[in-house]
Amino acid sequence: MRLRFFAGDVEAGRGTFLPPQNNMCSFGLVEVGNPDNFFYAEVKVVFPEWWEERTESIHLITPAYLDAHGLEPLEAMRRSADWVRETVGDDVAVYCAMPTLFDYGHMDWYYRFTGVPTPFGKTLDGRDQYRILHGLPSHAKVKRHRVWREFPTSVPHIHHALSDSFEYEEVVRGMLHAQGML
Repeated sequence: MRLRFFAGDVEAGRGTFLPPQNNMCSFGLVEVGNPDNFFYAEVKVVFPEWWEERTESIHLITPAYLDAHGLEPLEAMRRSADWVRETVGDDVAVYCAMPTLFDYGHMDWYYRFTGVPTPFGKTLDGRDQYRILHGLPSHAKVKRHRVWREFPTSVPHIHHALSDSFEYEEVVRGMLHAQGML
């Protein structure tokens, strides 16, 4: 079995908190090395009490919009899991983000909350990947701008889960190429 990488991004209703003290508004997944293959979903609010207008002003998604257009969490997670499994077949799906704690933390919680088994067998955090690539100790600080300077992307960071997944696909693809993993 080989590893198949997916760049992921999540937009949430409340800063840096993880569910159940936050809502995942939307998420995007892009197959690394094959950016024409992607998935995007907007998700109805599960916890209305955990929402901040400050965060809403960043990603421009409102609870009213999600109520009208978002998928039920079960449907969103089922569709994404089916899409990933269909893409990888017998290979191992790897969720790539920077940081995985926030992005995959939301995805994993929603998979468990909905009872949908996660399709991802591994995760890869971009900061850890960068540390390994440069032989840095595990405690070394790695800033986003440092990674983006070395592995530039043509996609601007606009706080839209799908667009930001395309952005990160270019970055993680560069790191994987540098490591000889892609």
